[in-house]
Amino acid sequence: MRDAEKAILLQTLDMLWMDHLESMEHLRDSVRLRAYGQRDPLIEYKNEGHREFQQLLKAYETMVAQTIFRVGAVTDKGQSLDRSAKRSAIFSDKRRP
Repeated sequence: MRDAEKAILLQTLDMLWMDHLESMEHLRDSVRLRAYGQRDPLIEYKNEGHREFQQLLKAYETMVAQTIFRVGAVTDKGQSLDRSAKRSAIFSDKRRP
């Protein structure tokens, strides 16, 4: 299970990081336009970048937790099916003369 957790962590972080980099590129372009509105582009970029990074962290925590929960639920169902199959095999062996 540890390898699955590591894979989930890395895959989720990679996906979200790529999206974050794209959104930062769009932010850079939009901040240039804000300069026409007499706002300091550097301060605007820092504030918006910080907000987006905080959103990235929240999304990362949420997505990792949901994915691990789903994988864990599937694994638990598989184990419970294996247990019930073993039980039925044991009981069926006891019924034979």
